[in-house]
Amino acid sequence: MTSIESFFATAARLGSRLAWKHGEREFSWMQAAQIVRRTARALIALGVEPGEAVCVAGPNTPEWVQADLGAIAAGAVPAPIYPTLTAEQARYIARHCEAKVAIVSDAAQAAKLSGVEIVLMSDWEKFLARGDGVPDSEVDRRLRDLKPDGLATLIYTSGTTGPPKAVMLSQGNLWFAAQTAQRIGHVTSEDVLISYLPLSHIAEQMISIHGPTISGASVWFADALEKVPEVLRAARPTIFFGVPRVWEKMQARIEEGLKSPIRRALVRIAPGLVRKKLGLDRARLCVTGAAKINTATLAFFDSLGLPILDMWGMSETTAMGTANLPGSRRVGTVGRPTEGLEIRIAPDGEILTRGPHVFLGYFKEPQATSEALDDEGFVHTGDVGELDGEGYLRITDRKKDLLITSGGKNVSPQNIEIQLGRIPGVAQAVVVGDARKYLAALIVPEVVDKARDPEFVAHVGREIEKVNSRLAHYETIKKFKVLPAQFSIDSGELTPTMKLKRKVVAQRYAREIDELFS
Repeated sequence: MTSIESFFATAARLGSRLAWKHGEREFSWMQAAQIVRRTARALIALGVEPGEAVCVAGPNTPEWVQADLGAIAAGAVPAPIYPTLTAEQARYIARHCEAKVAIVSDAAQAAKLSGVEIVLMSDWEKFLARGDGVPDSEVDRRLRDLKPDGLATLIYTSGTTGPPKAVMLSQGNLWFAAQTAQRIGHVTSEDVLISYLPLSHIAEQMISIHGPTISGASVWFADALEKVPEVLRAARPTIFFGVPRVWEKMQARIEEGLKSPIRRALVRIAPGLVRKKLGLDRARLCVTGAAKINTATLAFFDSLGLPILDMWGMSETTAMGTANLPGSRRVGTVGRPTEGLEIRIAPDGEILTRGPHVFLGYFKEPQATSEALDDEGFVHTGDVGELDGEGYLRITDRKKDLLITSGGKNVSPQNIEIQLGRIPGVAQAVVVGDARKYLAALIVPEVVDKARDPEFVAHVGREIEKVNSRLAHYETIKKFKVLPAQFSIDSGELTPTMKLKRKVVAQRYAREIDELFS
């Protein structure tokens, strides 16, 4: 079974029930299935062959989902591109996956790409009409040829060094993860979800695309973050996923409005009023993941009657791993392993996992694949943790140097540090921002006294802005601190092979780092 087969089966079962809503536009399940078929036919008309990649870039809209599912229905492989990526980054992905077609939201996204045929979502009906001459039987044939172990999608994720790697997820991966999410969350066609986080991320795809193919839940789209509060109040979702930064911002907004003693007392007496104002008065599952969440934020929402369930997974595991669930939640952990998969702690503390959720490997990177997947089929996650006596997993550290912001963005610090280290007068740079809302940098000057030189500090600031212009928005350095020190092997910040000891730096300069985020 595949998730695209489940999609068409669910559409046949639910017919006129609401599948997608975007602003004033509504799509029934029957209409959704018809458009996805037309999308597949249009891609076939453009010459897309089974197994070829189709890039998709743009904000969260029904057209994005139609492009993704339509590509799969045509036997092709979606390769999403974050709309915030630079032209250089977007072109790299399109070249790496050898995309024949790129479906993008507008001219700005199209301008980033070259060498591929561009389809604009703004000309969607015109695009769909191109497939009117392709018989439905050709789509049926390609659907029949899909195999559970066949490549379904490519998820590009930041590596610790070098360009992003493409995680290969199979049809079976998507179907297992969608089925598991539906089962453990008891999700039905009565549930309402909101799509607002980047659809290039596998977690959002499971929420907005593949999960509903089995559950039949309806999805409301917010095509910009600033529209989320409005869509929340209109949709009143029964299930809401937010990365830690989303919950933190929500908390800050609520607390800002509770400065008077009367309002604070009212919230204590009637927290339901706050839930209604947020649009979460019907929420039965509030979920977080992708980064570490502050326990104070968990306690705050507990006081409102909105317990947040922390979960853990990664792109390489189809966003599956462990989960806190209603009735079996342990704060400070990411829950217990979901049924059907294994979690093992290696002798060095690294978390390993095996099961139908584990990816096929990295596209075109056999060496990286062999490093991530061992001979027993376990994926080495790079996270370090421990299982307690009842099977709850606690994440304690990360073997990888990958930073994950509180907004859930994966960032490779080395890529940025290399560029910062090229600034004249700079010896080294350390990017910080794990579980924080933005990135900052510690700058080590070649001459210690330069740390107190206003002209040098201003020079570094100007050069950092130049570096920022070459980075995606979430990778940019918002603040920096020039340290009156130098790193060395003797002082402990560097290994004998001159590699940075991030943990030592984080501990030694904890005060300076905290000031960068104050």
